[in-house]
Amino acid sequence: MKFLAFIPLLLISNLIFGQSDSTQYYDDTIIPQEEYPHYVGVNITPLITSIVGNDSKDIKLSAFYKYNLGEKNLRTSFNYLTLSNEVPFDYYKVENTTDTSYNARFFSNRYKSFDVRFGFEELRGYRFSRLHIGADLILGYAEYNHKYYSRNYQIDSSGTYSLNSDIPVFGEGSTTGNYFDIGLDISFGFDWFMSEQFLFTFQLTPQFNYLILIDSQINDPLNQLSEPANFPEFKIGLFDVYLTYKF
Repeated sequence: MKFLAFIPLLLISNLIFGQSDSTQYYDDTIIPQEEYPHYVGVNITPLITSIVGNDSKDIKLSAFYKYNLGEKNLRTSFNYLTLSNEVPFDYYKVENTTDTSYNARFFSNRYKSFDVRFGFEELRGYRFSRLHIGADLILGYAEYNHKYYSRNYQIDSSGTYSLNSDIPVFGEGSTTGNYFDIGLDISFGFDWFMSEQFLFTFQLTPQFNYLILIDSQINDPLNQLSEPANFPEFKIGLFDVYLTYKF
């Protein structure tokens, strides 16, 4: 991944901020509550991907709060996921052809979701870094949009087909479903301490959701799309980088 080029910056920051033994964990005793038990953090992945030029269409904005209980953290987070840098279509098919032209029907799928998550994570620490695994209950709202439209392409003097701008977009249709989103996630994370109060977290969060239809809008004159309905969904999740402050 391109954003791995950001890792050397972490090493430089580590030298600047310095390290503290207060992050060390011990295997032969119960882990006490940390000196700074409150965590607040934001997802800085969109910033990193924009710096290194990643062309991912998905963007995730999120912020969290955690409270330390020794070897565990209780946590809650707010997450907004949507598509950015949208392309005009996801796929297309040829409808009909003549000797000099053809019509193509284009399809696109877009979504956005907002959710709140409540859960915990189990900590497994080392001197200046640690691993953790956690789980959350997901409650939220999602909107899924599917649409199609047609364009005409005509052969030119060079023998290639090009868009016929004299014929506007035609044969349009769409469906939109608004859903109540309930689900579970499991997170796998790695904390890198910059100081006693600042750390970076690298995290992958697969999740399973079940989306319950609230209402829908349908404009499908050519009967090309499925009617919105309840459905399950599994997402492997995005690889996120969080900047965290403890107090």
